[in-house]
Amino acid sequence: MTVSQRLMVVAEDGSRLEEICSWLRDNGFHATGFSDPQDALVDLGGHTYDILLIESGACSFDRAALAQNAAAIQPEIVAALVGDEAGDPSGADPAEISVLEFLPWPFVPGALRRMVARAMQLRMLRQQLAMETVRATASTTRLEATLRDRDAFAGRIAHDLQAVMQANEGFATALLHRAGAKLDDKEQHYLQRIVDTSLRGNRLVNDLVAYERLGNQEVHLRPVALAQVLERAREGLAPDCAGRDIEWTIGGMPMVCGDASLLQHAFVHLLSNALKFTRGVQPARIRVEASCCEHGHEIRVVDNGAGFDANYAHTLFRPFERLHPIAEFEGSGMGLANFRRIIERHGGTVRAEALKEGGALFAFTLASAQASDAGARPPAAPRESTEPPQRGSPALRVLLIDDDPAVLTTLGDMLEYDGQHVTRALGGPAGVATFARSLEAGPGFDLVITDFGMPHMDGGEVARRVKATSPGTTVFLLTGWGARLDASDDWCAKVDEVLAKPPRLADVRKALSKVTASAA
Repeated sequence: MTVSQRLMVVAEDGSRLEEICSWLRDNGFHATGFSDPQDALVDLGGHTYDILLIESGACSFDRAALAQNAAAIQPEIVAALVGDEAGDPSGADPAEISVLEFLPWPFVPGALRRMVARAMQLRMLRQQLAMETVRATASTTRLEATLRDRDAFAGRIAHDLQAVMQANEGFATALLHRAGAKLDDKEQHYLQRIVDTSLRGNRLVNDLVAYERLGNQEVHLRPVALAQVLERAREGLAPDCAGRDIEWTIGGMPMVCGDASLLQHAFVHLLSNALKFTRGVQPARIRVEASCCEHGHEIRVVDNGAGFDANYAHTLFRPFERLHPIAEFEGSGMGLANFRRIIERHGGTVRAEALKEGGALFAFTLASAQASDAGARPPAAPRESTEPPQRGSPALRVLLIDDDPAVLTTLGDMLEYDGQHVTRALGGPAGVATFARSLEAGPGFDLVITDFGMPHMDGGEVARRVKATSPGTTVFLLTGWGARLDASDDWCAKVDEVLAKPPRLADVRKALSKVTASAA
């Protein structure tokens, strides 16, 4: 039988090296011998070998290092030790020095061929693993590129849709303010419907962007005090609870392993859902409780609201799924879908149950964590006023930059309606040039409001150039891509505030109040 395996033999003793190589060749193997391990490694760089046989007797080189270095050059090669029948004089375990096994010399043909068969099988497995690794790396690279493209595509669509809705809402709001007294009730109702529909479209786009990004957003897992996360979520929903008769029952909450920020969003989605569907109930009862389960902890939110048809429970967590008419309960149908995605990113599960006595139960599971590892609760952000500015407040000099003329008009009108002095610039280059001219001519602008996604020069570059020439000028960034910035972008430190598009008048006033306070 012809044997085609290529064997490399390394032995410092020249006579022993020649004996082993001659025996191997006489028995049908291709054998090449080296007395210097460095020469052997050099040859491995240019020729392929299946098996490396290393003399185990007294030698001046490190056999484990030789085996490891050989594997670094040819990862599929299999090493074995060769020595006298008395065994390896070092007494080392072959596995500990990266070799397959020890072979006594002189070889027993049957034992050698069994070792070669095992070595070739191991070599084939290593080759398959290497190919799978290459394929997995290529797939990961393609997936990352796809996710980047999809994120950019979603952001671009969000940006353009927000611009359209900004124009609809802005013009309709401006018309209500300026001509409201001249319009009859039906005409005012039509305008208000345009405003409300634009806002609903805006929320839908924001929900879609959030859903898209939850799929690949990094989750920072650490011990979290769920009671504190729940309380922060309730504080954020205080305006939705104002004037309502709500009986809250909050049970003990466990320590879990999760991302506190994302889990707060999960609670906001669930509690908002409970508040919405108990709106017609007096009193509304909302209970939050937790218990141990196989996967760690199960957290349940129970309400006595409108409930749902149990036959459709499996559809509740799908995007855009609605089991109630929009005339009865507003919403985009994305809240529970976003909730589910957050929990699944934590490795948990979700379920919904229609209660016989009315109302609904929503539950999710999270892994547990040790309480001693939990971080302290961050201080709550102070509430800021959204009231219109007092007429005695100094007017701000505002530079508004956007590549959409409709946004320049509507947002500029909103600012001027509040008494600000507005200069409009169409696009980033024009905005930077206008800002530079204003510095040359006088005190410049108090505030620059720039869109983020613009051709030729985006909002990040505008912010960088503004701060480079006038560090004290406040910069707001408008974006339909979500209100969070990527800290890896070096221009993030140049932006003082981020406003989601289309900006509500209340949000603009809140942000402007900070600038007015600092300028006073």
